Amino acid sequence: MADPKFLTFFRTLAGEEAADFRKYLKRMHGNDTLALEVYDFIRKQKMDKRPGVDYICGKLYGTTSSTARKNLQNVLSDLFLWLKDFLLTGKATDGQFDSRFLWLKIARDHRLEDEFARQAQSLQNDTENLPGQGLEDYLKIISLHHLVLYHRPADKPLPDENKLLRFKNDLDVFYALAQLKVACELANLKNQMPPGTVQELLSQPDFGAFKISGLDKHPLLRLYWEVYQMIASQREESYAGMIALLSKHASHIDPSELHALFSYLHNYAALQIRNGKAAYWKSTHLLNCFGADHAVFTRDGGLSATQFNNIIAVACRMEAFQWAERFVATHGSYLPDAVQEETALLAKAIILFEQKKFKKVLQTLSDRDFKYTLDEIRSRALILRSLYELGEDENDMLDYCLAFEKYMHRGGQSGLAAVRGTLNFVGVVKMLIRRKAPREQILKTIRDTRPIYFDSWLEEKAKRYMRASG
Repeated sequence: MADPKFLTFFRTLAGEEAADFRKYLKRMHGNDTLALEVYDFIRKQKMDKRPGVDYICGKLYGTTSSTARKNLQNVLSDLFLWLKDFLLTGKATDGQFDSRFLWLKIARDHRLEDEFARQAQSLQNDTENLPGQGLEDYLKIISLHHLVLYHRPADKPLPDENKLLRFKNDLDVFYALAQLKVACELANLKNQMPPGTVQELLSQPDFGAFKISGLDKHPLLRLYWEVYQMIASQREESYAGMIALLSKHASHIDPSELHALFSYLHNYAALQIRNGKAAYWKSTHLLNCFGADHAVFTRDGGLSATQFNNIIAVACRMEAFQWAERFVATHGSYLPDAVQEETALLAKAIILFEQKKFKKVLQTLSDRDFKYTLDEIRSRALILRSLYELGEDENDMLDYCLAFEKYMHRGGQSGLAAVRGTLNFVGVVKMLIRRKAPREQILKTIRDTRPIYFDSWLEEKAKRYMRASG
């Protein structure tokens, strides 16, 4: 059963917010002692324990009967509504753009023309010089323009030509940027589809009245244009140019936009590596160093478990072991709470493998299951490669290969590019284990098969491979 909404929302509160909400409850609902008792109990629990209704019932009332559960559910429902009011009130009164924009709407609705004019002018002055660091900047600008220009009192004159032209220009920039962002997403999705899948042709983004020549005046637009060319047309020169542009403009781009652009570059480089272009290993590590230096990974929700271990794998490939260990130490806390421990464990195993400590890899990963499919696949691939490096029994290794393949075919996930690349990797490992095929045939299979993971490792093993006699 899903958690009550209050518990879900409460877990997202920072310590100061939780304390402020307690003060709000005391001030606005101080007579509801039961609600205060329940809230105080929940606050005292460690968040990693994630207390549920049964746990709270048992601890507070000594029973988990249906009556006790129903009463607690009612209290939690009230707490959720009060928390919602508390959060909305805070947002509406924090003095930021949304708060001031909301007050403008209230002044308009109540026909407070002088108040509307004063506050509109103040907010326009503050938004006039927004740097265009992200799509949200442009959205704020055009939203304010629209409210001021088209909700004026009947006796007020029409806006002058300069204001209308400014509004039109801001609309053009917003539209062009929004088109580019959607076009990048669609092109990226298209590239992830299995070969042969029926795909709707993606047209070049429509900029409307905006001219491509105007991109240079807006760094964010230029960056997304280059990313689109890189993804849609597989233009390698756009990849190299993007890294230079990001380095130049990183301090003037919203962190969420910087993270999105960085992720596109990361995905592109990973695709090139899967397609056998080993030169991208070095550029990917340099890109990761750039990301760490510019705090790309430290924004909320900015670092997934898969991305974390991709970063570690690339660093190890470049033998930057100290950098990898430092990254684990400094960035592990930015992973989602639910996977921090197991992601750090997998990162440790990756580093151990590249340091050729294969027995320690097996000790670290044996009997461990990972929540995310790609992490489980990476773990099993590390185990398989370690078994091969240690020269384990051929039949045991083949059994492991078969079980690994069965796992990847389960749940219709075999169409994923990462799964296809790993299935192709396992296929070559089985050829190496069986020792029936000629060496040149195995090397040709590695070079001709795309996508394929761990191709450099496979080639290294194939070059030392000896076909079984007889």
